[in-house]
Amino acid sequence: MNNESSPERLSGAAQCREHLDAFLAFVQSRVHEILREHGQITPTLCVLHEEGLTVYASNSHEDAQDDSHAEDVRLICAAMGAQIAVLVIQVWAPPVQLGKPRSFQASPPLFANYREYLSLTGPALGGFHAHRLLPVLRNRDGSYSCLGTTLMAAAKPVVDRYGDLLPHHPPTAKDRALARRRLARRGLVIHPGPLPE
Repeated sequence: MNNESSPERLSGAAQCREHLDAFLAFVQSRVHEILREHGQITPTLCVLHEEGLTVYASNSHEDAQDDSHAEDVRLICAAMGAQIAVLVIQVWAPPVQLGKPRSFQASPPLFANYREYLSLTGPALGGFHAHRLLPVLRNRDGSYSCLGTTLMAAAKPVVDRYGDLLPHHPPTAKDRALARRRLARRGLVIHPGPLPE
């Protein structure tokens, strides 16, 4: 008999959620350091897998508006056999207006009154997701100050094209090899790094 709510299943789900939250916190702390040093961050994917940690940073903010970048990110997750992935994107939004939904864009705005946020999208195998939206707070001179507290923990990413980063089922060795070949044809060769401490 398959009991969906068995204690073992619930324990596994809690452990998966705990790992996802811990990895999100790890990535958020590293992003804080990057922003403190450089003032900005381009779209960055952090993938945790059996061989370690892989980080893929894009060349520009404009990449986040390109569907081919979203496909690259999915292929990297498949090729590495990602267990948890966190995608970091800086986004901007106009001031909130009553009765209007908040809209975000993944490129620096033309207008100074737009608010700046950091979007962290974190899927994990097993169907778990976490999406955080953090205000980026700056000093009067425009330099980075700190990240604000979580503004939103939504059910889906702020940038829609990055939904379903991980495959619904763990990729087989054949799936991973195919994803690596497709990445190579796109000019991307990804290597695993060491596990975070």
